[in-house]
Amino acid sequence: MPGQNRAMRLLALADIHAEQQALGHLAAFLKHERFDAILYAGDFTQFGPAGFASDALDVLQRAAPVYAVPGNLDTPDVLELLKKRGVSVHGETKKLGDWTVAGWGGSPKGFVTTPIQFTEEQILEGLAALDIGPKTILVTHAPPRGIGDISSKGEHAGSTSIRRIIEERKPALHVCAHIHEQEGIFELGPTKIVKLRAAKAGRAAVIKLDRAIDVQLISFW
Repeated sequence: MPGQNRAMRLLALADIHAEQQALGHLAAFLKHERFDAILYAGDFTQFGPAGFASDALDVLQRAAPVYAVPGNLDTPDVLELLKKRGVSVHGETKKLGDWTVAGWGGSPKGFVTTPIQFTEEQILEGLAALDIGPKTILVTHAPPRGIGDISSKGEHAGSTSIRRIIEERKPALHVCAHIHEQEGIFELGPTKIVKLRAAKAGRAAVIKLDRAIDVQLISFW
């Protein structure tokens, strides 16, 4: 466990979608970089199964402690794997130094049915039950409504409940993914939001946690 009250360097990524080439590049990148923790915001696979997710976790956990949620295209057995490996923050919290990491996976229910989806009411109820505050890192697969959430069809695909929780609880940092077309660093009140593009295309973010939060969007190959 990283020490208390010191700067930490984190890697954030998501949406590798069972791309073996991308996982190979990621493994090579992690051999030469040091991180205190890795935040994974969902979609290890493309409708499962969990075998690739296990391989990906092997790569990630060799490099640093992992905090992860499933994506909407992961399957329930992927979520069970995350729990078994001790890395899941879906609907729960874990400590990271003097920070708390909280999470929620899957996506809001929409026009397309995918393996892990929730109603907005379920998302709100699940997140509201967690201890989320100014020293929290919130990791979700879906972005908040209106922030980096325009899909390829030109529609908002973010969650109103995730946005509400951010506005009410004001976590310091929010990491999210899901919409491959958009990435960026945003602010919603005091919360810094890191919207990731897909790791299957080599995209990720390096986050330095100190008195201030510094974020760099990177390519790992």
